[in-house]
Amino acid sequence: LDCTCAKRLSKIYVDKEKIRRVIGTLLDNALRFTPAGGRVDLTTQKSDGGILIQVIDTGPGVPREFRERIFERFGQVPGLDGKRRGTGLGLAFARLAVDAHGGRIWVDENPDGGSIFYVFLPYC
Repeated sequence: LDCTCAKRLSKIYVDKEKIRRVIGTLLDNALRFTPAGGRVDLTTQKSDGGILIQVIDTGPGVPREFRERIFERFGQVPGLDGKRRGTGLGLAFARLAVDAHGGRIWVDENPDGGSIFYVFLPYC
């Protein structure tokens, strides 16, 4: 697990506990599905109009057809078993929390294998 966070990010006004839970969920999922010897990275950076958070892993990735469904309640990728089974609610909560902040959350393919989860939070 590695963290590369921009030094001077502008302030954003968020519910700290909710966003902490969002990031915790993304890290927990990345660690759960990344095999031993794999890699998980957390990055933050300035983005146009806000802050972009990325959780990058080298796990099995999320197939394109499930990239929206995993953010729904009980939405999971069939056949993927992590180190422990989740409820399918963590990413649904994450989407609700990020949406409530006027932001956006999504997942894409990691070119090195695995997934990149993005959270964009706008400046207020």
